[in-house]
Amino acid sequence: MLCGQCKRQESLISKSTAKQRYSLSDAELAPLGSLRKANPHKKDWQAMHLYLESQVARVSHRKYGGAEGLVQHQQARLDSSMDSKIRRREKEKQQEQRESERLRRIRQRIGEGGEEAVQQAAATAAELSDVEVEEI
Repeated sequence: MLCGQCKRQESLISKSTAKQRYSLSDAELAPLGSLRKANPHKKDWQAMHLYLESQVARVSHRKYGGAEGLVQHQQARLDSSMDSKIRRREKEKQQEQRESERLRRIRQRIGEGGEEAVQQAAATAAELSDVEVEEI
């Protein structure tokens, strides 16, 4: 617990904010003392953990070697995230191109066969539906 004067001097930070702002894990926050407060959004949800921001900053400073180290770590995470998004988008584009090419080839085959290909496809579909009816 904090006395009233300490509470006014020290700022409190929620667990989720501490993890985002200082790039710390649950395991790194666990040894720090925390205040539990009822969740203001939903009473049924788990209680909030509030940490002293000075303690959280100290742990982050130790882990990353200062503010510059933290900024470099966060930039590296952001770069990694952007790279994976770019790779995912390129993969999606390739898939779309393959699908487009496949549809183009199918349309070309239908166009080459003309009416015969359409009639053959209709006959095949009719045969399949007859077989399904007989099975029932």
